[in-house]
Amino acid sequence: MVLITITGPSGSGKGFIKEKITQRIPSIKELSWLTTRPPRNNNPENNRININDKEFEKMMGSDQLILVQKLYGNFYGLRKSDLFMDNSEILFTEFHIDNFLKTTNQFNFFSIALMPTSLSILETRLRKRSTEDSDQIETRIIAAREEVKKIKTNRTLFSVVMYFSGDFEESSIADLLQKIDYAIKGG
Repeated sequence: MVLITITGPSGSGKGFIKEKITQRIPSIKELSWLTTRPPRNNNPENNRININDKEFEKMMGSDQLILVQKLYGNFYGLRKSDLFMDNSEILFTEFHIDNFLKTTNQFNFFSIALMPTSLSILETRLRKRSTEDSDQIETRIIAAREEVKKIKTNRTLFSVVMYFSGDFEESSIADLLQKIDYAIKGG
């Protein structure tokens, strides 16, 4: 099994990079996170399965979930059965930095961190996507400050750290995809 992970604060472009990876590797299987967060308007997220608090608690209580975390007032978790599948699969998921740090010695994976050159870039990107109000954006920027600090402190644990000051450059994306190809082939 090859597990490809992507980590970065809200607004860092995880969805964009994910799209590039899945275009390049059509056989990749994206892990679905169970969450109590309601879906965003006009933004279908294939990697989220929305369930209510009671269902989530029941699954937690029966030890069906791994990497459970509460973010921005909502719970998230992966089904253990999804993570421990057939070893021939190429799996992909987003990890919050805290979950990434919990798993670095449990799994062998190709890990990508997305890092803004400034928090004002994140704020601009969050405002553009229009999925959060001003208070929610401020909360995400405060959280991003800590996430960025943790990524910098643990930079050597990542296979690739991609810095950005706006849109990602095509050469950076091509380089990332080449490194993923190499990792999948056992390099």
